[in-house]
Amino acid sequence: MARKRPEVVLSRKEAKAGARLAATNARGLLDFAEAGAKCKRFGPAISLCILASEEGAKALALFFSAISPEPMGISLKDVLSKHSVKHELSQSVSFGVLLFGLAFSVKGEVQRAIDHGVIDEQRAGGQWVRRVTEELSRMAHDPSHEVRRFIAWYQAANGIKNDGLYVGWLGDTWHDPNTATSEAFAECRRHVDWWLLRVDELLSISDEEWARWFKLVCGPCQKDRHLG
Repeated sequence: MARKRPEVVLSRKEAKAGARLAATNARGLLDFAEAGAKCKRFGPAISLCILASEEGAKALALFFSAISPEPMGISLKDVLSKHSVKHELSQSVSFGVLLFGLAFSVKGEVQRAIDHGVIDEQRAGGQWVRRVTEELSRMAHDPSHEVRRFIAWYQAANGIKNDGLYVGWLGDTWHDPNTATSEAFAECRRHVDWWLLRVDELLSISDEEWARWFKLVCGPCQKDRHLG
């Protein structure tokens, strides 16, 4: 009977050190992916890109574990050992970042309407909610929408990674990793570049800024639980 791995418990210092190492390693894997692409070994290059993305997710999970006792409700043991958990984290954080971007974009749109006298400030809140809802509905019904394509790509990422590394029997023929194309690598690289930039941005936020955010979200009574 297989023994269960113990839960990972890290101090803030240990978690932050791990986050920095994982973020640096993600960039290193991306460099190796680029080198593989230059050698026209696009299958392994794609796989290395996706592994870089996983390291980015690991960096983010470790960082959040250092600043919050409940890092997004995920287990560090799972983050350190399960590919699927890292892809799920990438999906959820990516969607959150894109959603915040949408919300702020609509906020700017509403403010311009106020500035031009189209609506007044009393109606601005309702207008903002209506426009955000419209955009979310459009996103949900448009399979070509950037957000839908991004999430769909992450749902398939683990399989794409394996296809880039391994020969496999498809039932009537063999899968050859060397059939991967430069276009497929470019798409993968674009997704992973975007994700790692978001990871770097989140890791660059100071403890003080995160403390203010936790106080706003969790309330003053919870402030001692975070960054203590």
